[in-house]
Amino acid sequence: MKRYWWLILFLSLLPTLVAWSQRVSVLDETSGHPLKDVAVFSYETTFSSLTDYTGTVDLTDYKGEVLTFQHTGYYPQRLSIAQIKAGKYTVLLTPRVIRLDPFIISANKWEQPAEEVPAKITTIDRAQIRRYNPQTAADLLGQSQEVFIQKSQLGGGSPMIRGFSTNTVLLVFDGIRLNNAIYRTGNVQNAINIDPFVLEGAEIIFGPGSVIYGSDALGGVMDFHILPPSYDTTKQATLSGNALMRYHSANNEKTAHADVSITGKTIHSYTSISFSDFDHLQMGFKGNHNDQYLRRWYVQQVDGKDSIFTNEDPNTQIESAYKQYHITQKLHWKPVKEAEFSYLFYYSGTSNLPRYDQLRVIKKGKPKFATWYYGPQNLMINALTAKLSKPMIAYNRAKITASIQQYKESRHYRKFNERHELSQKERVGIFTLNMDFEKTLTQNTEAIYGAEALYNHLQSTASQTALNGTPSQGFVPPRYPDGANHWSSAALYTALKHKHKNVIFNVGIRYSYIVLHSTFKDPFYQETFGYRELRNNNGAFNGSLGITWKACKNTILYGSASSGFHAPNWDGLAKVFTPKKGVVIVPNNQLKPEYAYNGETGITQHLFNQKATLEANLYYTYLDKAIVQRAFSLNGESQLVLHGDTNRIEAFVNTGYAHLYGFNISLQADITPYLGIKSRLSYTYGRDAEHLPLRHVPPLFGGTHLIFRHKKLSTSLYAVYNGAIKAANLAPSEQGKDHMYALDQAGNLWAPSWYTLNLNVQWNPSERFSLSGTVENILDARYRPYGSGICAAGRSASVSIQLHF
Repeated sequence: MKRYWWLILFLSLLPTLVAWSQRVSVLDETSGHPLKDVAVFSYETTFSSLTDYTGTVDLTDYKGEVLTFQHTGYYPQRLSIAQIKAGKYTVLLTPRVIRLDPFIISANKWEQPAEEVPAKITTIDRAQIRRYNPQTAADLLGQSQEVFIQKSQLGGGSPMIRGFSTNTVLLVFDGIRLNNAIYRTGNVQNAINIDPFVLEGAEIIFGPGSVIYGSDALGGVMDFHILPPSYDTTKQATLSGNALMRYHSANNEKTAHADVSITGKTIHSYTSISFSDFDHLQMGFKGNHNDQYLRRWYVQQVDGKDSIFTNEDPNTQIESAYKQYHITQKLHWKPVKEAEFSYLFYYSGTSNLPRYDQLRVIKKGKPKFATWYYGPQNLMINALTAKLSKPMIAYNRAKITASIQQYKESRHYRKFNERHELSQKERVGIFTLNMDFEKTLTQNTEAIYGAEALYNHLQSTASQTALNGTPSQGFVPPRYPDGANHWSSAALYTALKHKHKNVIFNVGIRYSYIVLHSTFKDPFYQETFGYRELRNNNGAFNGSLGITWKACKNTILYGSASSGFHAPNWDGLAKVFTPKKGVVIVPNNQLKPEYAYNGETGITQHLFNQKATLEANLYYTYLDKAIVQRAFSLNGESQLVLHGDTNRIEAFVNTGYAHLYGFNISLQADITPYLGIKSRLSYTYGRDAEHLPLRHVPPLFGGTHLIFRHKKLSTSLYAVYNGAIKAANLAPSEQGKDHMYALDQAGNLWAPSWYTLNLNVQWNPSERFSLSGTVENILDARYRPYGSGICAAGRSASVSIQLHF
């Protein structure tokens, strides 16, 4: 009998051995779709893994008794081995109505749990992008209801974060810094160069991020992530893709998008193309009783003469139409588990962008401009990235990215009844090199460090051309210096994170050195401004200190202190520009960097078994040597004749200081398994040393969403709301812009409050087909967001059809 004892024991254990050699599938409970990147881990062992693109995970090596299955968009499941077996090795996860954000990347460029970051960070995931189908990446940021978006024209979108905007907030795309040395001190529209269709998501850091990102990251960082690669280890190659068509009635939008992915064992290719055609935007019909915003007239040339025409439909904002397109090619190669290499080619372009706000300016009872438009805004990126994850003495993980960007923009305008059009063209070549490293020092201590090198070269030209195409004689001043223009930056940074029980400490430091050098060739500059060249060299130390305390399972408290800086670029230091009637901005070679010192505290409170989350934070920012636009003099003169106009001279100068404070509060909750609510509210107050309002401080704003999700159907009824900025609180730079702001009862300019009610519906009848539609501004309100030169859309509907293969 003894000879059979081992055989009997083996046969009795065989079912268990076979069972755990099988792979366990994780599926969406409502749709049955496989779930990728579900975290499968054990609290009793060190086992952890992720489901692959088929939704399966191999548990052969697991020796414990209980496993946790967790995904950002689903309720976690904690199951015993017996329960998994009883379910026939299939685990069903119930989707949340409101998604949580357990991991973020942007805070230190490496993925980490959100609860360990002592700062406010908002994420926008791919599901939200697909649900609301934003027309541009600027609209995508605005849909967060925590970033305020200003538009001078339909082809615009300038983010405001905590009272900062333009070149004091930072755009990052696929790990590449987009801010260049001509990012304006006024408003910018560079966010529209990012294609929302290629994004896995976006993260928004609130407050200074200069330790990790350098200059410009004063108010915040907007980090956009391209869809990550996937690898199929079971087949040679697979082909998949998406096709989408969208229509929006507000501006007769027609958008088409297609992408194709090729997945192999060690390679992944992603190819995408998007095209959008936007017609003139239709504003709302109701509200704003003084009719200040109506487009009653427009200018066209007839028989070589400028003529004023009556707009038959004054709610149609004639001369706002434009087109844009994006092309993306990303290649990934993963020869071994510990190394991955990628190449990105990205190209984005637009048609001419009519400057709608300037086309409404009246001077002496007549239009000031017959034409005013930005030329095509083109961005091309070529980038190489290497990611290494084999632990070495110097690092556990490393990421090196080198990129070359070519950026083009231009401005073209002709005054009413004049015969010549002025054109100013800028070409910027940008080189970036980032080296980022992560090292585990002890079980509880991690270090990150890195280096950054940046270089910008600018060519700025101008010309004046008659209507018959004949160029005028003589020198025409470009927007920036007409000689050699070089801007460069070098930086080193390091940061530590240490965990002690339920407390996490973060500390970081960075040193940056920036050099700007420009020369003037034409005697015009020496005669007018007294300049032959501009030199501006600056070094800056920045630091951050933060603490996160997990007071209990459902309560997280944090506090932080950080600094940021913005070094003057060509736009703030070297341009010649007329921003409004009777004013000209001139170069100021004495301009110095501005520094932001920020302190904030916040709480994240999970409620009702983590079915609800309340977040709130308070912040205070002291802006030292703030760069603002103020009266200036040249050679003792306070006025200057330029382009035939006598203008008051202004320049960007360093004021003594400015201070800003405010709060963000948000609530998101699953009321039932099918019904959820999400609400956000933001407020900022800002004044300079003279107690004057700051330009980029938006009014109180926010939004509330009531979301219903059941099986294949998802709906969202939501309101978006903005407070008012009264005449007394309008920044000095905004005074006199009667083409942009409404009139109050006393005849003073102000920005009225407004709100909209909206409905979104998404239907996913199968894995290969989805349909979504939105009715915006149901009440048809006529409104214009603060600082904007164009009204938002009136009552309108959009519909998109998406096919997956």
